[in-house]
Amino acid sequence: RGTHSAPGMNPGATGGGVTGALLVLGLSGQGPEASNHLLGRFREKNQALDCNRLLTLAKERGEERKPHCDRMVYDAVELLEELLPELK
Repeated sequence: RGTHSAPGMNPGATGGGVTGALLVLGLSGQGPEASNHLLGRFREKNQALDCNRLLTLAKERGEERKPHCDRMVYDAVELLEELLPELK
């Protein structure tokens, strides 16, 4: 486990919201182009993909962990909605 003890994905690896979104893209038959688009847009919006860095940035902003992690999941879902119009 990483330096954080809360449940969830192992901090330091790609964030759980991003990982889940990539799984949805794969299950929907999307290829590498869609995955790369999602990763780029998420990184552009949140400055990182890895959990440890995302948590560090949240802490620097004074954002509590649970609301931050929830927001990461919502951001990933919004990106999926852009990539998969049939979800709207």
